[in-house]
Amino acid sequence: PLGRIVLEAFAHGLPVVSTPVGGLPEVTTGFAGFVSESVSAAALVTSIREALDRMQRCPEEVREAAIQE
Repeated sequence: PLGRIVLEAFAHGLPVVSTPVGGLPEVTTGFAGFVSESVSAAALVTSIREALDRMQRCPEEVREAAIQE
């Protein structure tokens, strides 16, 4: 299943961090999508840090990529 919140986040130019379950990995790829390696808290923290780091380094590019995804 795919949560509508992922599509809404992209539509608003926000990056998405997801776990590798269901249909989420298929839509959270690309410059604004981050899929954790597993459903563990440590893997999720790593993905969140990557998303925050990318947002700090190039916020406009992430927003544009999110909107296009």
